[in-house]
Amino acid sequence: MCTVSGSGRALCLLVAVTALAVPGRALPEGAPGDGAVCSSLRPRHGSHKPQPGPAPFRLAARAAEPAGQWRVTLSGEQPFRGVLLQARAAAGDDPTPLGRFTASSDTHLIDCSGQPQSALTHSTPTSRDSLEVTWSAANSSGPVRFVATVVADYRTWWENVHSEPITVVTATRNTLRAAPLQESVASSAEEVYAGCSAAEYRCFGAPAGCEATKQCDVLFTYVTDGAEFKMRLMAAGQDDTYAAVGFSTDDKMSSDGVIVCAANDADNPPKVYYARNLDTGRDCEITSEANPESASAVQTWEKDGYFMCSFTQEADLVISDQMTIDLMAEHFLLVATGPIDASLKLRYHHSKREASAAAVNLTDASSPGAAGVPALIKAHGAFMLIAWIGTSGIGIISAQFFRGVWVGKKVLGTDVWFTIHRALMVMTALCTWIGFALISAQLGGLDFDHSHNIVGFVVFLLTIVQVFGAALRPHPDHRLRPLFAWGHRIGGVSAYLLAVTALLLAQQLAKTTLPDYWFWVVVAAVIVHLIISVLLLITDRCSSPDLSGSPQVAPDTDALLKTEAPGSPLRRAMLGFYVFSSAGFVIALVTILIVSTA
Repeated sequence: MCTVSGSGRALCLLVAVTALAVPGRALPEGAPGDGAVCSSLRPRHGSHKPQPGPAPFRLAARAAEPAGQWRVTLSGEQPFRGVLLQARAAAGDDPTPLGRFTASSDTHLIDCSGQPQSALTHSTPTSRDSLEVTWSAANSSGPVRFVATVVADYRTWWENVHSEPITVVTATRNTLRAAPLQESVASSAEEVYAGCSAAEYRCFGAPAGCEATKQCDVLFTYVTDGAEFKMRLMAAGQDDTYAAVGFSTDDKMSSDGVIVCAANDADNPPKVYYARNLDTGRDCEITSEANPESASAVQTWEKDGYFMCSFTQEADLVISDQMTIDLMAEHFLLVATGPIDASLKLRYHHSKREASAAAVNLTDASSPGAAGVPALIKAHGAFMLIAWIGTSGIGIISAQFFRGVWVGKKVLGTDVWFTIHRALMVMTALCTWIGFALISAQLGGLDFDHSHNIVGFVVFLLTIVQVFGAALRPHPDHRLRPLFAWGHRIGGVSAYLLAVTALLLAQQLAKTTLPDYWFWVVVAAVIVHLIISVLLLITDRCSSPDLSGSPQVAPDTDALLKTEAPGSPLRRAMLGFYVFSSAGFVIALVTILIVSTA
């Protein structure tokens, strides 16, 4: 304890503050390069021990140019300040470092075990979210993996953070693989999924995230040894169905090469084909014979509602004389499944498809991520929610229960209730039409493969009928006016109910990942609409039986009304509550849509 005063006390305080600050930092100039640290990769942080359990960091490597180089990336779920990184033989416990690193701006190199530039550490204790450096194989060969110790602060660090093994080969292509290429064949869908879970294969399926839930419509898995790929294509269904993976320069299928596993003959097992997609993205032509020579060791099965093709594919995928795909280069992966007939005519796959989020290097050690729900689909859903949870309900009740409110007041030359009704229903129609245009652009046309799409299309047609019917409505004194009024009301209510049904059915779409409570939020919005409607109906009947808002009352005049109906302040209050609650439901549902399908 400090007992001095004056300047001595100040010095004591400085020492105490410095002592407290030490645990919050890594060594500012990186790890020392002595033999003990190079061998153990353990920092000299006093009595502090490595953190137990899995490290919140990922170490990955991908082949780079020129041949013999890799880009090594360290990233994690939290920032880190220090790192000590080496490459070592993947097999055994030999601590001898391999190859050479190239330092980045905030790192420097260490010569470990007499090997120049064989380890890399930080040069400043700056907090960072990721680190990427270059490693050269030099004279190394065989299976290699990267090993690191990662430091968050003086007390908190993790050891043995390692990558998947890479294989250094003497060929011009250097390839990363998860395990030696084997000829084992999964005999069931469960075994295919097990290969994904155990990271034996890299996996990409549709819908997004299905690899974890084991409910893929189509699944593509692969692993490589540096010269060729072991691939599997599996899909749900057995007869007259295909599973396909395309290799594209973007996330849309156009003139791209495709590998197809076709179960188009009930009397014979599935077969592997090469195909070329045409410019439209909807037509695909087979370009090879069944089980082409460059897809060797083909094995297939059909069982338990699935079919699969397993094969070994050469790195040069020759689709046709005019198209050869280098599988060692980066490509967007596009997986799909759909119907196929006996003549090998592949039909459009509709919603059972998925694209990778970015171009994929098939030699990477991690499985690719899905692109998720396209922005056009999200925008389509948002416009439909604005139309049928927001504006339509307010427009409907304004016409049903507010003819006796704001009597004598005009907006844009017509009664207030009619101006509200017309504006909101026009907005409902416009949002519906915009939403329909967006989804049509995304799908490339009409698509009736799901009940949501069918019901939504009927709603779209009803909005056209409603808008043009209102524009051509008969004069208030015309004998057909009552018939129009009832028809217009029935059409509007039908469109509302069908639109709500379509919103509920959206939860079943393979392309979305809407949570279970989506159903109940939509139902809650409808219940609020019904409660407000019932309360307004009771108010209407009890306070003004002669002004019930029946269709016989002219929809754009208040000639029969001289004063406001009793209970008008209460009606306005209920309308205000309904407007705010509708806005709240729209905001909540749009947020759920965007967050859940990101």
